[in-house]
Amino acid sequence: TQSTWGIHICTEEDTMLTQVSICCCVFAFALVVRASSQTDSLGGFQHELKYIVSLDDSHLPDEGQKIVMSKEDGTEYECVLPTTRLQQQDDTSKETTVFVKNDPSKLLRPIHTKCFYIVKDYWTYEVCPGKHVSQFREENRLRNPEFSLGVFDAEQGLKMSETDGNYREQYINGSSDRRTELVYICGVSEGIASVMEKVPLQYTIQLSTPLICDASKPRSVEQILTVLADKCLYRKESWWTFEFCYGRHIKQFHQEKQGEQIVQTSEYMLGYYDQAANEELVRAKNTIISKEFTVESVRSPYRQKAYRQIYSNGTSCDVGMGKRHAEVRFQCPPSTEESQTLLTAVEEISTCNYRLTVSCPLLCSNPELAVPTEESFSHTIKCRRKQDGQ
Repeated sequence: TQSTWGIHICTEEDTMLTQVSICCCVFAFALVVRASSQTDSLGGFQHELKYIVSLDDSHLPDEGQKIVMSKEDGTEYECVLPTTRLQQQDDTSKETTVFVKNDPSKLLRPIHTKCFYIVKDYWTYEVCPGKHVSQFREENRLRNPEFSLGVFDAEQGLKMSETDGNYREQYINGSSDRRTELVYICGVSEGIASVMEKVPLQYTIQLSTPLICDASKPRSVEQILTVLADKCLYRKESWWTFEFCYGRHIKQFHQEKQGEQIVQTSEYMLGYYDQAANEELVRAKNTIISKEFTVESVRSPYRQKAYRQIYSNGTSCDVGMGKRHAEVRFQCPPSTEESQTLLTAVEEISTCNYRLTVSCPLLCSNPELAVPTEESFSHTIKCRRKQDGQ
């Protein structure tokens, strides 16, 4: 019996995207590498997994099935097939389950491209995660005086405190041997939460970010979303502004400037949190919905999942149309660069029936809602060139 798989491979010797047929039988394994401009199928077979071939490795893994792979020029390689981390849920949906490991250092990559500021008393504090911390007084756009509170200690890196479970970084060798401990705390928005100088020249700064929430232990979606309990999100679309207050209400309104004042001229309630309807969704295990979705970081489409809530009993619609109502969908943002919770879309899918989409990075820590990365879908086949006589 012979089986064939369609695989995308990018080698170190040839960066062109290629397709590979692996023909497996009882007695032998052979691999043929063929350059191709096609990226979607091989002989009508839609690929499910992708592999990256790493050539000329000096050491091959002890675990894994060994095969011989040959290029078109006849060069042979001894290779070890990886153990895949993807599993197909069922043959009908072809839905892929991704096992996500929350690596705090990877989760914090987006924040390491930014700097944050806070004014406290006489001083302005600047925190550039992964780089430096400084303290200065600004006059006429000049920093004078300015002191370094430390540069990132890459040797220690990011560590989790055993006492409170928060992740910390050390910044050392500042002016007059100043040093700072940067503590990442879970929060809906990003920013410096506090600055403390417990002893002279030694600082502790707390930086709030949603990226670090639940990095060590994923919680349920309901638990994660409780951080939005006292928050409202806004989105302006054309003439209207939409207000979503988690667990309370959804409002649509218009504001105009009249003289020196901003006046609200029109307002409609699109719904109030419907506790009975949402409890029924939870009871019926129907809070999670999914749709086909594609992101740039993953060549294979997957099914984006979202958590939904029902808001009902809003302002009356036209005669015979009942009252306005809405469904709110919470999802992990497709881009890993997004770090803020945002109301990203408002749609009126039918008369007085609305759908809101909330992009919440906190949900990316939940395996059920996490967006798979290219790494999640790729596996490395490690190879080394066969020597003569082997």
